[in-house]
Amino acid sequence: RAWNDLVSSTCESVAMKKILALFLGCFSLLFATGQSKHLSLDSAVDRLHRAMLIADAQQLDRLISDSLTYGHSGGMIEGKQSFIQHLISGESDFITLEVSDQHATILKDVAWMRLNMLAEVIDKGSRMNVRLKILYVWVLQKGQWKLLARQAVKMTP
Repeated sequence: RAWNDLVSSTCESVAMKKILALFLGCFSLLFATGQSKHLSLDSAVDRLHRAMLIADAQQLDRLISDSLTYGHSGGMIEGKQSFIQHLISGESDFITLEVSDQHATILKDVAWMRLNMLAEVIDKGSRMNVRLKILYVWVLQKGQWKLLARQAVKMTP
């Protein structure tokens, strides 16, 4: 009888270890997938900001959804083509761009990110420093994050 109890408890222990290993494996995979999405989103945001600084039309086109709605702190709303055109023509020119307090939330294939942006820009010939709070909305399309919406508001002093 003692032998049967030992064999039975050993089998139960092995089964529990297998179940625990399967659970931990699935949890790790989900965590890694979520972490991977965050890393690729952070990378897309960095590439967007670099493309804005150097007015890289091809990179901007790759990073921005055709359905973009881009809201400026002054109230102007632009679509994708208008936003890119203003950058590459020099009408809007980012001289410097610094980001802080960047926080993202991802829900399946949609992400929203809030951040603070300090930038020196030339807008229609006028040089100015802007302090903005930004809300980005990104969508995952064919494995790539695309900027769908952006809204800026001026930071209060």
